[in-house]
Amino acid sequence: MSPGRGTINDHRHSRIGLEHSATNMKQLPVIARVERSNQPLKVIYILGSGRSGSTVLDMALGSMPGAVSTGELANLYVKTDFDQEYCSCGNLLASCGFWRQVLAEQKRHPDFSQQRYASLQQRYERLRSVSRLLSSRIEKDSDFQWYLRASALVFRTIRDAAGAAAVVDSSKSPARALALSYSPEIELVPIHLVIDPRSVVWSLQREWTVDAKAGIQHPMKPVSAVSATAAWLATNWASERIKRRFPQALLLRYEDFAAEPAAAVARILSAAAISSAKDLFPAEIHPNQLHLLAGNRVRRQHKVVIRRDRAWIQEMPARKKRLVRLLASPLMRKYGYPYLSNSKRRRIVLVIYSLGRGGAQRILTELANHWTNAGHHVVLTTFAPDPPSIYSLDPKVQRVCLSIAGASATPLQAVLRNFSALRALRTAFLTQRPDVILSFMTRANVLTLFAARGLDARTVVSERTDPHRAAVPVIWRLLRRMSYALAELVVVQTESARSGCARVSPSWRCAVIPNPLSETFQNESESVHDLRSDLHLEADTNIVIGIGHLVRHKGFDLLIQAFANCHANHPKWHLVIVGEGREREKLRELSVKCGVAARTHLVGATQSPRQLLQQSNLFVLSSRYEGFPNSLLEAMSCSMPVVSFACPSGPGEIIHDGVDGILVNNGDVAELSRTLDRLMADETRRAVLGKNARDNVQRYSAEVVLPLWDKVLGEVR
Repeated sequence: MSPGRGTINDHRHSRIGLEHSATNMKQLPVIARVERSNQPLKVIYILGSGRSGSTVLDMALGSMPGAVSTGELANLYVKTDFDQEYCSCGNLLASCGFWRQVLAEQKRHPDFSQQRYASLQQRYERLRSVSRLLSSRIEKDSDFQWYLRASALVFRTIRDAAGAAAVVDSSKSPARALALSYSPEIELVPIHLVIDPRSVVWSLQREWTVDAKAGIQHPMKPVSAVSATAAWLATNWASERIKRRFPQALLLRYEDFAAEPAAAVARILSAAAISSAKDLFPAEIHPNQLHLLAGNRVRRQHKVVIRRDRAWIQEMPARKKRLVRLLASPLMRKYGYPYLSNSKRRRIVLVIYSLGRGGAQRILTELANHWTNAGHHVVLTTFAPDPPSIYSLDPKVQRVCLSIAGASATPLQAVLRNFSALRALRTAFLTQRPDVILSFMTRANVLTLFAARGLDARTVVSERTDPHRAAVPVIWRLLRRMSYALAELVVVQTESARSGCARVSPSWRCAVIPNPLSETFQNESESVHDLRSDLHLEADTNIVIGIGHLVRHKGFDLLIQAFANCHANHPKWHLVIVGEGREREKLRELSVKCGVAARTHLVGATQSPRQLLQQSNLFVLSSRYEGFPNSLLEAMSCSMPVVSFACPSGPGEIIHDGVDGILVNNGDVAELSRTLDRLMADETRRAVLGKNARDNVQRYSAEVVLPLWDKVLGEVR
């Protein structure tokens, strides 16, 4: 059959409209249309190993104007049962308007055969086919030429049905990428996606049974660590070789993508010459607005929040981690993943008063887990017996409790108790023989620095408040001034706190490391309680939320007054304050006095702040001062519009005023009331602030912050 209209050689394929029923129209992705005339057939091809996060990247790209997600398109005719399996939009593939249109258009070409195409895919798209594809004889293979024309038809019908500039294919097969590179019609943009092999190996340890609705299309048996690592190596080595053929190819680590997804997506679209503003990147991905036919089961979730996979860090046995490191070390080093030999394994001692609830305790726990899983020996030392901790500590972290804390009845008893603590801490250090000592909070820091004198260990202390402003007893201020000069480094959380250190003592050597976003918070399960129902509120009630201990410096009295000043203008809005503390009764009485008791709810402390934030509409930080406002970061990561007093220290460095939040003069109740009044009336403004907040707060992700601690403590990778 000669080339012409109706054959798969037809390069003048007409643009297809979106003439669907109203039901099917809802299934189509919201993608800006582009003119088809003289447009190259662009394919953004994600290649790499299985379980590398390709489905999430595919959906992220497909959520942007100009690109259409397809999932693992290689499975279109090879493994897919259209009558039994589901599109990410929620419909059976046979009922999905998008795929019905694509398949119908392909059937209009009499030279196209689904069976023949599937058979040739098996011949040319397997890893063992790479040598054949690199042979000089491949271009003379008539079957291969038909395969190329058929592949171009498949991509063209998808592109035209979506009205997109590029098709995203996350099939991952390096051989498929190599085969498609021979097509004169396809402009391939390969994205080599890599992920830590330990993550891949651990994700392959589970057994899955078929559950089409959940996105599990085929049964999956556990894969041994050796086999999984070998597959990771083979696929990535092949990808390295193949991507040399493409000057526009990009290497992307999934961990970097998870840390800054908007920037990574913008970089890929730029490589594909697709114009798309970075600020259009969505705060959350909704797979049901896309049309992925195959891939990871996340495509069947209601929404996807991009985050790094850390399950393997907590759960994978150390022996398996060592095995994977041993086998995969050449490429792990190439891609910048931690590889520690025994000679670089360090003994790190962490010191804090106790592991009760608090931001310092959370950060120290996360550091302990981080360094333990990097191969170090970590000892966490406390002065006081610990209550049940809400923070998950890796069982490989060695715990030492000195059991010397307690209240002192007289000044003399206090002196004697601290000398006992100093002696016990010194004995512990001599026993532990640390390479590095890291202490948190003022009193523990002072005792640690004196106890560590003369030891061959690098000693770092972390001050959790601004030393110039924090209320510390005179004797401890004097001891802090003396002892901090002995520290190799004093770590603070904000630039304003570093300035405070300089005012207290210019001799202190300081570094700024902010708190990372809590992994416990980010991994918190989806909401299971309806906040409005629990409070007996109507479903359309809007919520202003504040979170923190009920103590004076958190300023909830100021928040109640500000809400009282504007609440009459917004009858559908309520105020929810989350936390416990000694000010609870005073706050309740203040709400009565201000006439807002019926619309002010003191709901107590919670183990699930993310669930409450996701059900709220506006977050307020009303503190008179802060060390570092973790609740502000958490709210911004949930795409919440935020308002904060410009108090010392932290909010002014986290919020870009007017861009991703609003700063109000510290303690100015009238200005706070006016700001709340404006935002409660402007849903569009709230949405813009919330989206920007989630994008900008990624600079505080664990992937960004934890390496700063590695650098401070001399971590060798």
